[in-house]
Amino acid sequence: MEPKLLKREAIRLAGFALKTRSKGGENKREIPQFWQEYLSDGRVEKLHGESFLKSPYRL
Repeated sequence: MEPKLLKREAIRLAGFALKTRSKGGENKREIPQFWQEYLSDGRVEKLHGESFLKSPYRL
């Protein structure tokens, strides 16, 4: 099967990055902490309030 290259409209991506490691269980502490902060510090409203988002989950 040969790959097929397609041209599509440009898209915008938005999000927050979290760099973590599994060493010493860092990820098991940092990922839940990230979600707790994300949901409580206004980031969720800011991200989901962006005008270019076309998600049914937009706040």
